[in-house]
Amino acid sequence: MGAGVATGQFGGEGYLGAGQRAAILGVMPAEITELLKRVQEGEQSALDEIFHALYPELQRLAAARIRDQKGGTLSATVLVHELYEKISRSAAFNARDRAHFFGCAAHAMRLIVIDQARAKATEKRGGGLNEVTFDDAQFSGTPDDAIKLDEALRRLEEIDPAFLELVELRFFTGLSMEQIAETSGVSVRTLHRRWRLARSALQALLDDSPDAGAVP
Repeated sequence: MGAGVATGQFGGEGYLGAGQRAAILGVMPAEITELLKRVQEGEQSALDEIFHALYPELQRLAAARIRDQKGGTLSATVLVHELYEKISRSAAFNARDRAHFFGCAAHAMRLIVIDQARAKATEKRGGGLNEVTFDDAQFSGTPDDAIKLDEALRRLEEIDPAFLELVELRFFTGLSMEQIAETSGVSVRTLHRRWRLARSALQALLDDSPDAGAVP
């Protein structure tokens, strides 16, 4: 087995600890929601205000996202800057509240990191992908590992977009099921069932299982 993911049990805290998750959900929720509405109306200064208000949490999220990437050159500060540029240029950005914003941020950061990983991979000659596992511990792989995980996540989205959204909120942002239920309007019971299915499907995709496209 390659050095894809540190061992751990699914259902833990993911990238962020409990204190950091509380901070994400506790930063001016009503104000952030109002600012996001202004962003949807085309007010660029509102996005600036959001990044200013949430910068410490975004820095922690970025640092957690890249801390164990091998061979990467992104710093947390650069990743947050790239995130801002990506969101500001996106016509599809539609975060509705603070938790959804962090889910979108986690998704965008993953794409930025993957773009760098693909660029790194093109510099290498030969060599295949390591075996990668997915559990609720930080991802700590090489650029090739990151690419394989990203490809599996893209295929997971094809199976069910809700699976990818839940993985990004639960694993990459570290929100609890209760916090996700609060912002999504989906019951905790349904989220737990969806989580089991998403976890199983994603691991099957990483294992290149012939049943990877089927939901159990």
